[in-house]
Amino acid sequence: MRLLKYTDKQGYIRHSWVKNVDTNPKHGLPFNPPDLSGLPIEPKLQKELHNILVENNLFTHLDVLKGGAAVTGILRRMKLKHLRQQVLMLYKLARS
Repeated sequence: MRLLKYTDKQGYIRHSWVKNVDTNPKHGLPFNPPDLSGLPIEPKLQKELHNILVENNLFTHLDVLKGGAAVTGILRRMKLKHLRQQVLMLYKLARS
């Protein structure tokens, strides 16, 4: 298995685990940060936050724990620090 990175039609950067011989990410298992659609921010900011989390390899709750203050720093730079607890909870709830 290998991880493919791609951008969907809406501009979201996504990852998908696919078989080594496959090149179509739709055939694989999605591997992305938790769904941010429930956050009280505009869809444009949701997409921007999602893409920044992907670029910083923050996919799982464990990634966030290992990354220390990475999520807080990202939210601070985006002027969304007030959403810190909500974003961290989304990661915690999404863990397997």
